[in-house]
Amino acid sequence: MAEYAEDRLFTALLHNDERAVKELKGAGVRLSDIVVYSLTAYKDKKPLENKDDMETVSQILYTFCVKMQKAEEESFIETARRFREELDAPMLYFKSIFGSNVPKYIKSTSLLKCIIDCFDTSQINKKKLMEYFIDSDRTDLLKVCLDSGWLSQPKKRDELIGYANAKERPECTTLLLDFKNRTADLEKERIKEEKKEQRSLNAAPDSVTALKELWSFKKREDGTLSITGYKGLRTEVVVPERIGKNIVTAIDDSAFCPFARRVTAEAAKVREAITSITLPDTVNAIGVGAFWNCKSLESVNIPEGVERIRENAFAECHCLKKIVIPQTVRAIDRRAFYFCDSLKFIDVPEGVETLGDAVFAHCHELMAVVIPKSVKNIGHHIVDMGNKEPKLTGIIVSEGSFAEKYCERCGIHYDHRLTEVEMGSNSEEYCRKNNKPFIYRDDSV
Repeated sequence: MAEYAEDRLFTALLHNDERAVKELKGAGVRLSDIVVYSLTAYKDKKPLENKDDMETVSQILYTFCVKMQKAEEESFIETARRFREELDAPMLYFKSIFGSNVPKYIKSTSLLKCIIDCFDTSQINKKKLMEYFIDSDRTDLLKVCLDSGWLSQPKKRDELIGYANAKERPECTTLLLDFKNRTADLEKERIKEEKKEQRSLNAAPDSVTALKELWSFKKREDGTLSITGYKGLRTEVVVPERIGKNIVTAIDDSAFCPFARRVTAEAAKVREAITSITLPDTVNAIGVGAFWNCKSLESVNIPEGVERIRENAFAECHCLKKIVIPQTVRAIDRRAFYFCDSLKFIDVPEGVETLGDAVFAHCHELMAVVIPKSVKNIGHHIVDMGNKEPKLTGIIVSEGSFAEKYCERCGIHYDHRLTEVEMGSNSEEYCRKNNKPFIYRDDSV
């Protein structure tokens, strides 16, 4: 890789020094290899191994980005087009210059055309950008996107038409409808859609075609599948054991969470209304926030084989009444059952070693928790109930255990024995008078 050495042509182009550019090019000067490498974007770009080269690239990119960020629109366009003439590929990813401010920065059709012509826009969310133009009622900018082939997929095109109509932007809607009428092969699209519907109707309920309509998923390193999202409409959900030939072994981060990224308002409502979820025995991993804020969820099973219940996994499942934690679990991370305010009893099985911060905090109906001798690490405020009057009658621990010492240190009432009673019975009265932990027989797991 050729050295940077303050590439004179790079500097002249960056400062729009037309005279210097003309003299340098007349003398046969070209951009150095390291500058070309730094500013071009293409798929097969090989990573650098030399540390000095990497530092030089960082310096070049920093210099280029700072200059372009401060440039007036006319100067930005002129500089970008001059550089584009010197390169064999589009310049660097435009978002690297302006980050998340890409939409707000684009004010004119001239600038948008320059960006499309001179920069690699492959990683820009084009649909979101066009939605921004619709929100701003900028039909001129939207037309540039259409003319540049940004809306070649019929599904995205129709979604954008629906978006413009919902936002009550008649001029944008008209422009999009006119684009559809001019460019679409409506008969071909109709036939394709009919074939798709026919395949869906003919598919068995457990076929890959049918399951793809209900589930988003990805492959794990071992070739098994992780469920990344639920797309169905049912509120009693059964997660499949297999999709095609691949076994489902994991529920990914936020897989059922209503406010996960890219979840539509309609899908969020379905997730909030789910009452039961059945996981297959093949599942051995449950991700961060997997069922977070499933407000109506009353029952869900944790399969044997799961070793860790991740952070916020069941947080704010307000209707969850019972949970069985399998013997294979070794750690329950912080806030795993935070605000599960219908849970009345939790039996942490022998083998669990760690309970994270606030793991059962704000479980306001919680009457008793069993913590085994195997637990050696307990976080802060595990049963903190905030300002609400706690119903907790006590924590059941083994004599001489780490949990017993934790309760003593934190001033939490504990005992070595749990009593099951009938509601309103003499046994309940006895336990209350003598400060003995108890649960109602119907609430035991």
